[in-house]
Amino acid sequence: MRLQRKTAILRMLAATLMLSVAACSTAQYDAPIKSFKDAADAAAKSTAEFNAVLADVTLNYALQNAASNPAQNHLQREENDCGAYDPAKQVRCRAYFELSSSVDGRTVKLERDDYTAPLQGMVDILEATQEYATNLLAVEQANTAEDVNNSVDSIEASLIRIAKAANKEEFNDQIPRAAGEAVKWAFGQYIESVKFDALRKATFAATSPLSRAQLAFKEMERSAKIALSSSALEAATDTMEKMDPHSESSVRTTLAAQNAYDDLLTAPLSSMFDNLVEAHENLAKALNEESHLSLRQTLAKLGDIQKQAETLEKIANDLRDAVKKQTTT
Repeated sequence: MRLQRKTAILRMLAATLMLSVAACSTAQYDAPIKSFKDAADAAAKSTAEFNAVLADVTLNYALQNAASNPAQNHLQREENDCGAYDPAKQVRCRAYFELSSSVDGRTVKLERDDYTAPLQGMVDILEATQEYATNLLAVEQANTAEDVNNSVDSIEASLIRIAKAANKEEFNDQIPRAAGEAVKWAFGQYIESVKFDALRKATFAATSPLSRAQLAFKEMERSAKIALSSSALEAATDTMEKMDPHSESSVRTTLAAQNAYDDLLTAPLSSMFDNLVEAHENLAKALNEESHLSLRQTLAKLGDIQKQAETLEKIANDLRDAVKKQTTT
């Protein structure tokens, strides 16, 4: 009798757990999580390419101006840098361009970051977000509770990386636990419940670091455009003034300079990351509330990101072609 009673209790427990599994299936989240990962990949790739091309364009512009008019444009180094007598005490050796703008007379200072990696901060944030998205997908596709736990540990490392990239100066490691002990259930075989719980907690934990990164991203874009727009504007103005209307090559060069300035002003950097963060917020809401509307909104935003990434890649390719034409003509 006691054995029968024990068996009945176990059956009821098993039935309850199976119902819980059915209610918490992650299958419907496979597509949006995979799409979120693909969108993060596309955003990171296009921004990295745009960063590299902008660096080439900026350095090319600075070198041409320094060589063509050395009386007004100089390659300088920071005062007290580059000491050779006691290199053990020397901290930096920082070279920069000081260029005189013919448009408004202002002096433009292009430091190493401006002519080697003007968007590096944004690239770092997107690469960290890409890493987070990859680990989130690994949770969804995990087959064992152990795999989930390992992926959750990787997610927490990704969140720390996002927070560091957003603010290196004031970084603190008070990142919410992505899942913690909650996913380490004794009933490891009920993997769907484990995965669902991990995804819900991980996306909730990522909300704050991504929001902070979103604010930092906007400021990074603003600073980069301030540093780069003067040179782009001057190049656009200078080529227009010096254009030979009878020379196809001159007209092409002038057109490329105008388009390069327009591309810098309109490049969808912050808006692309805004959409990525909003898509993630919708995904977190869908997991928390099991909302089909939030899932649809997630997929809509992710589609926008793919288009913006394609636009950014086209801008990068156009700029790269323009630089090649200018150096070969």
